[in-house]
Amino acid sequence: MKTTTALWCTAIFLTINFKFYSQIVSPKEKSKDHVMSHVKPGMTQHQIDSLQEIALQNIIQSEAELKALILAAQKANKTDNQLKTDNCTSQNWGFENGNTSNWQTTGCVELQNGGTDIYSGYSKVNNGDYSLKLSNDVNWNCLNSSAARTYSVPASGETFITIHFAVSIFNFPHSADYAGKFNFNLYDDDLNVLSCPTYQAYYSSDEGPVGIPSLQETPFPATFYNPFVAGDLWFNSNVSYSNWHHVTIDLSNYAGTDVTLVFQNRWCIFDVDWIYTYIDVDCPVNTSAPIPVCAEGDIQLCAPQGMDATYDWEYNNSPLNNFQSCITANNFGTYTLNFMPTFLECANTPYELNFEVIDQPIAGFSVPEFCIGEPVIIQNLSEYATNYQWNYNGNEISSFVPIIDYVEGQDEIMLIAITGNCRDTVIVPLIAHKKPEPKFDFKNECVGVPYKIVNLSSDSDNSPLDVHWEIGTNYQSTNWTPSFSSENDASFVIALNVTNQYGCTAGIQAKAKAFPLPKAHFSQSENSLAENVAMVFFQDESSSDVTTWQWLVNNQNVYNGSDFYHEFEGAGTFSVVLIVENEHSCRDTADNQVEVKPTLTVYVPNTFTPNGDEHNNLFYPVFSGSNLDRKSYSFLIYNRWGEIVYQTTDLNEGWNGFYNGSPCIQGTYSWEISFKKVNEEKMEHLVGHVNLVR
Repeated sequence: MKTTTALWCTAIFLTINFKFYSQIVSPKEKSKDHVMSHVKPGMTQHQIDSLQEIALQNIIQSEAELKALILAAQKANKTDNQLKTDNCTSQNWGFENGNTSNWQTTGCVELQNGGTDIYSGYSKVNNGDYSLKLSNDVNWNCLNSSAARTYSVPASGETFITIHFAVSIFNFPHSADYAGKFNFNLYDDDLNVLSCPTYQAYYSSDEGPVGIPSLQETPFPATFYNPFVAGDLWFNSNVSYSNWHHVTIDLSNYAGTDVTLVFQNRWCIFDVDWIYTYIDVDCPVNTSAPIPVCAEGDIQLCAPQGMDATYDWEYNNSPLNNFQSCITANNFGTYTLNFMPTFLECANTPYELNFEVIDQPIAGFSVPEFCIGEPVIIQNLSEYATNYQWNYNGNEISSFVPIIDYVEGQDEIMLIAITGNCRDTVIVPLIAHKKPEPKFDFKNECVGVPYKIVNLSSDSDNSPLDVHWEIGTNYQSTNWTPSFSSENDASFVIALNVTNQYGCTAGIQAKAKAFPLPKAHFSQSENSLAENVAMVFFQDESSSDVTTWQWLVNNQNVYNGSDFYHEFEGAGTFSVVLIVENEHSCRDTADNQVEVKPTLTVYVPNTFTPNGDEHNNLFYPVFSGSNLDRKSYSFLIYNRWGEIVYQTTDLNEGWNGFYNGSPCIQGTYSWEISFKKVNEEKMEHLVGHVNLVR
């Protein structure tokens, strides 16, 4: 048999230091504190404020760029089938394609192809031909240079990945919170930082070099090595640097999920104090699926090269008593390598790696039913294959999962699974469904008035439809007919998505704009006045688009014009309401109150003639107003000798000029009136004279 060798990428593990931050500081507070470290003697307050604004904007920009970077990596992982292949060369994990394909980057990134770093003297490349440099020491626009990519961790088995990096840092005397940092983090789909691992390397005035045990400091300032170096050269600081560090991360806790690896250089927020990093990444290793090896002779099977570990080989679950990193296989079956790395992060259990020595791969894939016009989702289920050849509509595609554009009538796809010279073929039918047809009708309404939206959507297969409405910025509904009213007269969008029983979705949208409301407003000549003289002038001051008016006093319609006078009867508080409409029949209401205060006046005649001629036969006081306490009223008449000739407590009675049944003589008589006002304790007394004339 011909001897071949199955090799694995190097995996070097190194325990690292972690630094976590639980205190949350707002960007404004962070920038305010940080700005003081950059204040120079003689700076004006205006200059300090300008630094503050620059710092705040850089923090906000940094957070926005990081979010956009992660989202771009996640999107690429979901849409680029090339990222889902197991072919490490095509995936370009270690930049060995001589580019940054399959990676998302921001800021100044530059491929390195040999050479040594000017500060450390160490190689710029870890292994192979290339590494990626994040940021540099001369470009002022390299704030927060980053590289990221999203990896779909296999749902089964154990998975690990090895990263390599070397850093150089300008040693500006920042405290730890504000120093430029190299960060490595994993993020989930919701942009949350995963707990293991979280790594930082930096230099700070209060802690010195942090994060890499071998961080060293140059004996001379940065300008000694690079006269054109960037940074806050007021301090002309030295540089901290490291040789390559190698960290292996167990991703098994994130099995079945997508994780985004983010390498980021966070400069000082003023974009002057730098950090740059060389990075290299090995292809992830998963132990779930056996590694297929087609038998063409003796086969050498090996553990990942360069790994410091202990080894133990088995064949078909029987021990081979071989504890080397490689073994020669000469039979079909399963060879198992059990190994335990000496240095391992995020795990503490051994790994098991299986090699399946076969004579033929097994081709297999599935294609769920799909909607015409949407991506065709193909899941490759092949076993023991290393290469794949697809055929659809006369086109050949060589990838783990192909991207195809469905053509009606072309309803089959073929796969050939290949391992070495061994192959297997399978053909699977495609089932496609048409999308539903969304449609709706509406007319604009007044602000605050519910819209009458008619849903006219349909489906060619008469499938029941689920609907989803999005109207404006805050309204959503799954009802067939939505209930929506606009809060203002700004333009907004009505969007409708409909989904049939096959999950096919289509959407439409239309612009709408509610009619503006008129603005009701009026002024009045009086807010408070006394009864009996309660005449008020009301003047309309509504918006110019008003076409009709309606005035209500205590809910009674009193007028239908713009301005009018109104007399209030009685005392009390009266509500006044103005209802206006514009040409769109949109209405608005304004209201106010008028207080009519109770008053009391007393009129007493000075003469009366009780002669039976039906005129002026009774003498009594006349009260006007409602402020009289009727129960307190008394009325007395005296003759010239002080005798009471008449008295009453009834407001409706008066003196007829008689006393004890006999008419009194003509002459002058005295009178006395006593009463209280409403809600007052003080008794009022009025006295006077009246002439009795016969």
